Parts: sequence; C-alpha cells; structure tokens
Amino acid sequence: MEEQKLSIGQLSEMAGLSRRAIRFYVQSGLLPAPAGAGRGHYYTDEHLQILLQICILKENRHSLDEIAAIIKGPAAPESTQIPAPTTWTRLEVCPGFEINIQGGRYPVTPARLRKLQKFVSQLFGANTTEREGSK
Repeated sequence: MEEQKLSIGQLSEMAGLSRRAIRFYVQSGLLPAPAGAGRGHYYTDEHLQILLQICILKENRHSLDEIAAIIKGPAAPESTQIPAPTTWTRLEVCPGFEINIQGGRYPVTPARLRKLQKFVSQLFGANTTEREGSK
C-alpha cells in the first residue's frame, strides 16, 4: 500500500487544526518534521494520527509537557528489542469507559470522534437507566 502524501493544507483540514498550530507542534517536537525536502515536503497518515491524538489529549486538558510524555512514551532500555510502533487514539466516553482506535485503519477526524463519543455515551447512559429501572 502506497503511503499517502498530504500537503499542510490537507493535513490541516483533516485534523481540524490551523497550519500555524501544525507548524508549532513540529517546532515543539510533538510532531515529526514533514518528509521530503523543500517544496516537495509532505505529511503522512502517521502525522495525522499524532495530531488527532494531540487534539484528544488537549480536550482532556493535558498540558503540552504531558502530551509530549504520552506521545513519546517512556524511554526503553537499549538492549531490548522493540516491536514496530503503532499509533492508537484513546477516546474517553465517560468515567470508566473508553474506546481505542488503531491508527491508519479508519478515517478518524475530531468531528467523527465527538460523534462516536456522544453516541456511545448516550447508548451507555440508556443501558444504565434500563438496568436501574428493572430493579
């Protein structure tokens, strides 16, 4: 499967962020620099998944330092063989209930995540009410 090459404009639209915010995340080290050189540089699905993860973490009121620690993860010992990393998006629906979405499998946008969160929250709330009503 060929890697998707996105311009900063396309990435901005898909992630729901301004170009300035994307550049800020690159400069601050939260987002890897675009691939390619000069005018030929481009972003990939990996960049999009990281930006979506940043958006979710910001919505959950994490500081930039906390976001950096979460994205980069703990430092691993050098002698340990590490499997290829995968990006997951964690969506907290309500206290004690979360959804994890593997990056690259589904076209995920902040708007879709909010819809999913609302739907599951309503569904979960309806199930709780039904159980309580049957006592």
